[in-house]
Amino acid sequence: YGGVFIKLTKSADGALKGAVEQSAEALDEVAETATGSASNAADASRLADQLLAEEVANGHAFQKHVVDGGEFDNLGITTQTQFEDFVESIVSSSETEVRYAANGKIFYLDSSTKTVVIKSPTGEATAFRPDYGPDGIGWSNFINQQAPSASQSIKNNPGYDPVNNGRTY
Repeated sequence: YGGVFIKLTKSADGALKGAVEQSAEALDEVAETATGSASNAADASRLADQLLAEEVANGHAFQKHVVDGGEFDNLGITTQTQFEDFVESIVSSSETEVRYAANGKIFYLDSSTKTVVIKSPTGEATAFRPDYGPDGIGWSNFINQQAPSASQSIKNNPGYDPVNNGRTY
């Protein structure tokens, strides 16, 4: 009788050990999935920043503001690759102020270099420095007259509703 009890205990012990191991494996999978999801979200954000920078560098902004306007000369930016990397550093920085216009445009305002990056909902994007170039109106003038104000930025406004023309339910 004592031997049978020991065998049952060993058998139950093995089953318990197996269940614990399966639970640990399941928890590892959940943690891996959660980490993967966070990683995927971070990767998606990085990719969006890279694509925006690529769009800016390969669009009109490089020719108009870098080559012709010379707006980035004092930053040593002369090539499309340098310009793309610079724009990406602005849009991916947590230090960059971001404002949202009611028309869907997103303004990235880098006060340290006085550079503006604008992403339009139509897919157009640009980067320029309002203090420089032939059309330079000045950083302060641009911020005060053409960029959405921080308080009016739709994402900072408590009354902002992201659903077109309000809710339907």
